Amino acid sequence: MKRDTPLVQLFYKGLNRYILPLLDRYHVTPDQLTVTGLLLSGVAGLIFIWHPGLGAAMLLAGGLFDSLDGLVARARGSASKAGAFLDSVLDRYGELLVLAGIWGYLYRTGQPVVLATLAILFTLAGSLLVSYTRARGEGLGVSCTSGLLQRPERILLLALAGFLETLLPGMALLGITLLLAILTNSTAVGRLLAIRHQLRQAAAEQG
Repeated sequence: MKRDTPLVQLFYKGLNRYILPLLDRYHVTPDQLTVTGLLLSGVAGLIFIWHPGLGAAMLLAGGLFDSLDGLVARARGSASKAGAFLDSVLDRYGELLVLAGIWGYLYRTGQPVVLATLAILFTLAGSLLVSYTRARGEGLGVSCTSGLLQRPERILLLALAGFLETLLPGMALLGITLLLAILTNSTAVGRLLAIRHQLRQAAAEQG
């Protein structure tokens, strides 16, 4: 299975080259980056309610900090299970806060409440299940990182939606959130099937 999509690989390559040396210079710790990413995601969620474009910019800033914690830990040889666990849990809270803010904007601007609520709920469920299927698979000894929408792609799409909403008010955020609802759940189901196949194959080889 591939480890990351080409977009994710390019993203981390840029962080390694340009950002990591700066963080080393100021002795920034991975946990500090993790918590800062969560705080910025929370602020992004609040800003999204009134200003999607500014919320999108803050979301990208939070995503940057969140992406750096593991990178810094691995580069310094200080990666730990405790740090990875903290990062995973706070990531989920960060996504929840951002999506709650987007729902607040959709509600405030008079979008169809039922459609907006379903879009947000299914996007949240799909995002959680993308991460859960990977974690559960790894707990059973199977690795699977396939699928279109890992966390960096989800952040980029939501940020794009926020920027486009300033040009196409009432259309971009709802439309892209509906797209995310479909694609995140497609990714989760794809991982479910792939992991189940690997587990069955492993059981057949052992039996």
